[in-house]
Amino acid sequence: MLNFIKKIRNEKGVAAVEFALLLPILVVLVFGIMYFGPIYTDYIAVSQAARDGARLLAVEAKFDSSGNISKTGQFTEALLRMNIIKNLPSYLTNPSIWGHLTGYDALIKHSNPDTIGAEASVIVFGDYVINIPLIPALSNKTIHISNEVFMRQER
Repeated sequence: MLNFIKKIRNEKGVAAVEFALLLPILVVLVFGIMYFGPIYTDYIAVSQAARDGARLLAVEAKFDSSGNISKTGQFTEALLRMNIIKNLPSYLTNPSIWGHLTGYDALIKHSNPDTIGAEASVIVFGDYVINIPLIPALSNKTIHISNEVFMRQER
């Protein structure tokens, strides 16, 4: 009888079974973090572009004809848009293993451009093409990312 109880209490292989049960959860967590990280980084870059554009709009920065900031230039919404789009990080727009931004643009809104303290906003948006290696069902899927930043007119 004692032999039978020892066989029941034998715990050989328990660790392997527990590992086999937890391995899929760990794999999903690790790969989820790996795939979500670059997408979130790109979203932060779009947010930063909107913040930079809103700041330039609030102070009515002057631009030369190619969209660079210039002391002797002029302020127009078209030149501001050109500056915002031109200064998007190159890793956003170049296709990579994780994905890239397509159809991106900037929208400028300010209701009273001549009123100090009036609210002005810049929206930067685009379609993000996700490329997830090893999961073909999720490759070439598109999500829309955008961010709007509001600032007060200073000039």
